[in-house]
Amino acid sequence: MNKRILFFIILLIGVWSVAIYFLFFYGKGTKPTSVSKPQPTQQVTPMRRRLRSEDLSRISMLLQLTTQEIDPFKPYRLHFDEEKLNASILSSIEPLSGYKFAGYLKGEVERAILLVNQNQIQRRALNDMLDGRYLILHVTSFAVAVLDLQTGNLYTIR
Repeated sequence: MNKRILFFIILLIGVWSVAIYFLFFYGKGTKPTSVSKPQPTQQVTPMRRRLRSEDLSRISMLLQLTTQEIDPFKPYRLHFDEEKLNASILSSIEPLSGYKFAGYLKGEVERAILLVNQNQIQRRALNDMLDGRYLILHVTSFAVAVLDLQTGNLYTIR
């Protein structure tokens, strides 16, 4: 064997033995314990004793949660904020297939929506039903927002 290789093997064995010593045996001996004086214990008064009865009643009133009973057989009222429904939101909503928006008429008393379905122009009003499933919610100058009553999805007719 070459003297150089033998030297490197002995050097590697020495490095590994030092590493194993520091990993497993260094600092594992007994450590001297220092004598310290005992910590004084403090008596903390409970918060309930520090609060007055008025404070406790006010906190209990704030923490009371009112739960609303949900009746699955009672219709749910949808609160629809028309002010938040602008052109960018309407253009990002999925379009309803089968209908095209032809325009709308705005009079002093009534508003009418003109929709094209199967090459026929239909005149509809706000809150009318389409195909017994879609409720017309909101009309803008370029689109109509409709609600699918079976799935709860919002669609547009453009």
